[in-house]
Amino acid sequence: MTTIPSGQQPAPRKRRTGFWIGCGVVAVIAICGVLFIVFGGITGLIDLFNREPEGLQVETILPATPVTVDEAFTLSISLANEGTKTLTVDQIQLPSDLTAVAQVTGLSHEGVLTAEDAEQSAYAFNIEIAPQGQQTVNFTLRAVAPGEVHNEVKVGVGNKSKLAAIDLEIVQSTVLSNNGSTTQGNVIPYQSVVQIVALVDLDGELVEGWTGSGTVISEDGLILTNAHVVLSDRYYDVVDLVVAITQAQDAPPAQMFYADVLQADAQLDLAVIKVRSDLNGGAPNFGSLGIPAVPLGDSNALQLGDSLVIIGYPGIG
Repeated sequence: MTTIPSGQQPAPRKRRTGFWIGCGVVAVIAICGVLFIVFGGITGLIDLFNREPEGLQVETILPATPVTVDEAFTLSISLANEGTKTLTVDQIQLPSDLTAVAQVTGLSHEGVLTAEDAEQSAYAFNIEIAPQGQQTVNFTLRAVAPGEVHNEVKVGVGNKSKLAAIDLEIVQSTVLSNNGSTTQGNVIPYQSVVQIVALVDLDGELVEGWTGSGTVISEDGLILTNAHVVLSDRYYDVVDLVVAITQAQDAPPAQMFYADVLQADAQLDLAVIKVRSDLNGGAPNFGSLGIPAVPLGDSNALQLGDSLVIIGYPGIG
């Protein structure tokens, strides 16, 4: 037993109050940080790591069947904004393995080729898409070499982008020789075959009277067709002609232009028309479609037994 001398008090114990206050402050800060991440900061983190534009949906449309060399075709890129803010598409990148086998010959929107390297060809655009709105960008291409493309198109909105798959096969064209064997060569590209719609006057109202086929024979819009397709008959007066373009082998032609008759011979049943304007009355810009012109042949060189390729939109005639 220890005796404390008279007049002395026992030494007080050290208080640990400051330690526990510090721990409490750290705990509060930690809890606030967790709540910030869970309820607020998580949005910022998602935006940081999510590199896709909010609400942008991209779909690519290509011919379902193999494309032949020298054939023109369309790559359609469908853009939809399912978000709540207006999106501005400022760039579309095509993979280099696509541009290696197909040449871009036209665009449906104003675009500029800004970069081209071993991986991609970048086109600059300024396409605004309102919330719940849609836009479609069409690239017109011409196949220049056989090959397969299994890659992605990149659509850019600011510093974010969205990818969409493309799958395409290009094959060498073939023709049937006189002995029935298959040889390499050129065939009539189906895009060069158009549908012609005759607009007639029916009791003062402009209506579609009949349709026929035509073949593009020049890049500026000359079309060879039958005289009975474009001339008036004894019952109806032809007021105007509409030209519908074949965009896909398995889809109806799209009405795109008005045309005028340049020359017609009823006895030979031949006529030549030329595209005049688009359906809104503007410049036709027919050459931008990249439709290959079919060269005129020599009828004197055609012999009995020679193979013929017939493509068209048959009417009642």
